[in-house]
Amino acid sequence: MPGFLDPLVNPKPIKDTTAMASTWHHPQLGCFVRISGKYWRGLINAPAFDAFAHVGRRRADRPPPGKYKLELAGAKGASAPLPEAVDLAESLVATQSALVPKVTAALWADFNGQDHDCGVWWHNNLAGVIESAGVPLTGPDDILPLLRLDDIIVLDSADASPLTQPVIYLGFRALFEEEHGLAVLTDSQHILGTGFHGEAVPYGFKFR
Repeated sequence: MPGFLDPLVNPKPIKDTTAMASTWHHPQLGCFVRISGKYWRGLINAPAFDAFAHVGRRRADRPPPGKYKLELAGAKGASAPLPEAVDLAESLVATQSALVPKVTAALWADFNGQDHDCGVWWHNNLAGVIESAGVPLTGPDDILPLLRLDDIIVLDSADASPLTQPVIYLGFRALFEEEHGLAVLTDSQHILGTGFHGEAVPYGFKFR
């Protein structure tokens, strides 16, 4: 399945920023630095996401820190991120506690073949998820220790295609999918799609 996020998973800093501002400050979200022609990166306080408590096998892994990288879409040449991307980020921070159980509820429904088919192997395959994770799963809360949030990116409408509006991309490490990881698309209020890290697409979308 092709991914629409691939160029953004590991964006490279631009070499020449002489023609545009390289930093931007938000009173609540903090300081952001331009990392590409149109994306900005900062560090936000989001302790509710520490509920995703998976700690991997790497030596550098530690329990979740309460602070997370946030990348915001902007326009090339602009001195700040897009206002609609900032609005989504503000909403994400404000609703972080409510969003956590929405993520696990959506995945639990996916594992049990309910609601939307995300198009990957774990749909309607709870037994396979349990076998891969090596732990019992009896409900949505049991998913929390299987995930670790690594990436929060507010995509613009171009990078969020086929969606026609900006969307929040949450990228996770997952104990049951260590090779590809897992991603969730959200508007901070609803879960809009799930899939492999770098390849999540909106519910109902089919590649031709």
